[in-house]
Amino acid sequence: MATGGEMVTVLLGALAPADLGGRLADYVADAHPGVDVVVYPGGQPGDLVQFGVE
Repeated sequence: MATGGEMVTVLLGALAPADLGGRLADYVADAHPGVDVVVYPGGQPGDLVQFGVE
């Protein structure tokens, strides 16, 4: 984010806790005001969370 990311995409894995997406979105919004955060239920079995930064 230090290099100027404007959007964070979060893909939640199959085993991610139900509240994890909201907690991550809140953290990014607090730490990096002005950055858009989008959370999707990815359902991937191998990773708890995957992030993309644009």
